[in-house]
Formats: sequence, structure tokens, C-alpha cells
Amino acid sequence: NVKIFIFGLSSQKLIKLNKKEIKRKLKINTNKKILLYLPFPVELARNKGPFSNGFQIQYSAMDITKYKKNNVKNFLYKFCIFLIMLFFNFKYFINYLKKQKENTVFKEIKKLNTFYIISKPRFKHIITDLIISKSDLYLNDKQKYHYPSLLEELISISDIVIGYSSNALIKAASMNVNTLNIKSDLQDWESPQHFKYAGYNNKFYNYKNVIKSISIKEFLINPHVLKKIIKNKNNSFNSYRKIFIGNALTIKNLQRIISYKF
Repeated sequence: NVKIFIFGLSSQKLIKLNKKEIKRKLKINTNKKILLYLPFPVELARNKGPFSNGFQIQYSAMDITKYKKNNVKNFLYKFCIFLIMLFFNFKYFINYLKKQKENTVFKEIKKLNTFYIISKPRFKHIITDLIISKSDLYLNDKQKYHYPSLLEELISISDIVIGYSSNALIKAASMNVNTLNIKSDLQDWESPQHFKYAGYNNKFYNYKNVIKSISIKEFLINPHVLKKIIKNKNNSFNSYRKIFIGNALTIKNLQRIISYKF
């Protein structure tokens, strides 16, 4: 005999989390729509290493204070990655001069004065001081509790989630929350094959009424696109889940799989 234990929470149970209780716990008292911002994850060792990560340097790393208690070390760090961007990733240096960077994007979100902004990075990632100081609420936990996690709680109370090709955006879609995906550069993906599978030209990160992908340049030209993203009927979310996530595996179906005789 096989005993089955339920582990985790289904999307439907996450959707039904007590939003009032979560807001009370986090001391959120606002009439504005809630925007959950998931900062860009800087990892210069990712993929082929820092010499091939000009986009990360351009977009966020140059504005991060990595060594907050050591000004000399922090200056040397920024000087080194600036040289890498200048000599090995020149097109990203040009984009940096054009202010196509995360701080600029965040300032435009803030200028809309439409949203109560919650910023939640992963614990292992360092983010810019501007995002920390200008967020209405900044949270960074060690992810020690789950089902629901803090991220899931924050998604459940949000009207929109902004991120960067993260699985958290898929999680938001599974919880019936609209998402805006800001496109990172092809250089930031593991491989062209990965980009082709989950990139912006297909519907994985670009599905009508669920998730919209937009370039940094497009967003800076028209940040008001955020105001046009309105929560839609569940039909679109159900369709997205069916195509890209799959339906929840019920205990009854699981028992059938286990007891199936080949």
C-alpha cells in the first residue's frame, strides 16, 4: 500500500489566501493598487562569466554598492566592471550612457504615482540603494518558510507583478495576477536554445491578458503601459495554465497513476 501525503499548495489554494490578513501582518494600509517589483538578479558569474555579462553591468551592476563598508573596494569593483563593459561589451556601454538601466526604470514606475510599490529580491542578490529607499515597502527574507512563502503572499495581494523572465512571473500567472516582463538581453540567457524556448517571441512570457513582455527602451518611452494592464477574467489565466503549467494533479489522479499496471 502506498500512503499519499499532500505537500505544498495548489494554485487555487494560493489564490484564496487571506489577503486582508496578509496586509494586516505586513502593515500595508493603502488605497493604491499594489505593484510587486522583483529586482533584476545580478550574478556576474552567470553563464560565461563577467566578460560576457555586459548587459548585467549596464543595467544594474554599475549602480549597486557591493561593498557598503569599504569605499575603496567598492570603487575598484565598479572601475573593473566599467572597464569590462567599455572594452569587451561596447554596445552595452552605449546603452548605459543612454540611461537604459534599472534605476531609471524604477524611477519611471515611481513617477506614475499610481502604485504602492513592494520590492522583493531573492536573499542572495544585492540590489541598488535607490530601489530600497524608494520602495513603499522593501522585504528581503531568507525564505525559511513556505506554503505559502512570503513571495506567494506578496503575489496574492498584488494587482501587478514586474520582473525579468523569472519563474516568479509564471507563479504570478498561476495565481491570476497580471505580470509585466521587462526583457533582458539575449546575452543574459543561458543559451540561444533556452531563449528560443522561453523567450519573448512566443507566448510563454507574452500571453494576452496574462503576461506582457516589453523592452527597456519601450518601457522608458511609455511607462504608462502599466496603467493599461487591467485584471481580466479568469478565462485567460485558465488557458495560460492549461498550456504552460498544466492542471493541478489531484489525489484521485495520483492514485490512478500509482496503481496503474504496465
